[in-house]
Amino acid sequence: RVLTGISNAATLLTLSHLECDQQRLLWGMSLVYLCAFASLYVQFPGLYGNRGILPVHLKLSGANRLNLLHHHSAFNLSIAQFAELICLIGIAFSFLSMVFYEFRSRIVFIGLWLAYFSLYSVGDTFMSFQWDILLLEAGILAIIASPNWIKVNSR
Repeated sequence: RVLTGISNAATLLTLSHLECDQQRLLWGMSLVYLCAFASLYVQFPGLYGNRGILPVHLKLSGANRLNLLHHHSAFNLSIAQFAELICLIGIAFSFLSMVFYEFRSRIVFIGLWLAYFSLYSVGDTFMSFQWDILLLEAGILAIIASPNWIKVNSR
């Protein structure tokens, strides 16, 4: 009986450490997404805006159908405006998942990955660096590591 109690306590301790590590990973990924979206938002008009170096509307035709930018007309926005909106939404959700535990769920990380992938796929020369690809790969790991839903304790 004593050994069973010690074994159960060790299992609970290990699960606690795993959950803590999981939350650290997801918090760190939220921080990286926040930096990536904020950096891209600041640079977007000069790089991909209507009068930018590589206007985004020229790149969208060859982009994957998974790209969110194909739905710009549903919001009555130009492609460049919609891309900036995606950056702002990415900033907001990555910040919320950094600050609030409840936002570190799988659906949020799928949304962050999809938003970044949409911008990456039209990014051409300026988003073909290793860290952009690494963020997409690490984003897949964050999706796998994140819980399906976060249960909120009601008081």
